[in-house]
Amino acid sequence: MYAKTRSPRISHRRGAFTLVELMIVITIITILISFLVVGVFNATRTARRTACTVEISNLEKAIADFQMEYGSTPPSFVILYEAGEGSGATENWGSDPTNGEQYRIISRAAIRRIWPRYDFTQNIDLNGNGTTTDYFILNGAECLVFFLGGVDDRVATTTNNYNVNWQPTGFAANPQSPFAPSSYGGSQPAGTPAAVTNRRGPYYETFIGDRFIDTDGDGFPEYLDALPDQTQPLQYFSSYEGTGYRPRGLDQTAGTFDDESSVATFVSHYITANSAASGADPVPTSPSASWYPSKFQIISAGFDFEFGSGGVFDGSFPAAGSETYAAGVRDTTYEKDNITNFWGRELN
Repeated sequence: MYAKTRSPRISHRRGAFTLVELMIVITIITILISFLVVGVFNATRTARRTACTVEISNLEKAIADFQMEYGSTPPSFVILYEAGEGSGATENWGSDPTNGEQYRIISRAAIRRIWPRYDFTQNIDLNGNGTTTDYFILNGAECLVFFLGGVDDRVATTTNNYNVNWQPTGFAANPQSPFAPSSYGGSQPAGTPAAVTNRRGPYYETFIGDRFIDTDGDGFPEYLDALPDQTQPLQYFSSYEGTGYRPRGLDQTAGTFDDESSVATFVSHYITANSAASGADPVPTSPSASWYPSKFQIISAGFDFEFGSGGVFDGSFPAAGSETYAAGVRDTTYEKDNITNFWGRELN
């Protein structure tokens, strides 16, 4: 018999990956990682956008609560005077040589619309510096904070990273002296109302102290939105109960003291039709040609921290470079990520 001869086994075990195979694997992994990064980025952006829109919606509700209490929405421009009528050189509340009679009239009317029994003869120390000789010009961003938050806590000492110490306490329940503080925290200036612990508001109870910012340094802060690292405060424009927005003030000129925007380049609220000629800042064809014509607009600068110019938006923006304002050609690039209460998401 012949002995069986075993044939040697031939190994089919592979060696290491070739360079080409490694490159293919690395490419696939890189593509998958890029998809993952994009997905995470989009999810993060969506979450941040949602946080911002929810906050704007909550501010809307706070304004509705304010309106229910006082029968009026907050103005987006007012001058608050500390000296009462007949005090020193001031014959009428709000008289001063700088700002003119018409601004005294509209400021007085704004206060009386909210507090019909307001005592204009009293002195008020609005900023807690112990005097009653100052006046304060509040734009829309400042009005949003002041009227929804109320008078600052005079004894609070916490200062945020923007060097702002503002802790709103609402308004005094006394309708003749709503600006009386809850405590003077020291000496009370002559002729001012007593401190009142019975308060109305704050109407927006979730203001975050770290997001107050005072861009003009007048002691009345604005409020940053919920987007991380935001540098621009929320803008607020009132329609004055449907009588018409006035973002550039009574003089209709951007860059003057009565602007309702706190950002000089943001010259208009959002409108659906423009009646102004090329080279002039936009003007709605009628009060109804504004978004939310009988309410108000709250606007965030969005992720790029730039408002743009404002103006026509009818669900989309006009063609690039087709509009020329007083300050130059409108560039809607900055506006496309603005977040508003009337659109509910980014404008693009």
